[in-house]
Amino acid sequence: MRCRDVQSKLDLSVRQQLTSVESVQMEAHLASCPACRKALAKLRRLEDLLVAAPVPPIPEGFAERVIVQVRAQQTAMALRKPDSRFPVWARLRSSTGIAAALAAGLLLGLFMGRDTWRSGAGGQAVAASQRTDLLAAAGLEPLIERGGDPLTQSYLSLTMAGDR
Repeated sequence: MRCRDVQSKLDLSVRQQLTSVESVQMEAHLASCPACRKALAKLRRLEDLLVAAPVPPIPEGFAERVIVQVRAQQTAMALRKPDSRFPVWARLRSSTGIAAALAAGLLLGLFMGRDTWRSGAGGQAVAASQRTDLLAAAGLEPLIERGGDPLTQSYLSLTMAGDR
């Protein structure tokens, strides 16, 4: 075991709640590690002090005072308006902001995807121009074969087939 593992289980060792395997492993580590032995001794002294300390007496009428205070808090909570922390205007302003953000997102999505649902020759022309633009942007124009379909355009048409 490592020191970190032993120190995380020192409390269990003091309370004798380790498994037999863990106990053997811990004893083996403690035999060779003075820092962990010191930490265990300190924890055992603390445990002994807490066990030996007398239990403080409960003051007279303590339970009744606690019950009275709890009932007073319950009454105060019942009298409080449920929405006093969030007035109607604040909720309305929050809802309006959320609705505006959703509408803006929807409009942006519609604007960005306006050409994606077209079918027929118009949609194919847009896709062909996009492929040509991609070739130019990527600097792959030298790969275009004379008199035939370029290798790059073939690759792009295969990869873009799933996008249609």
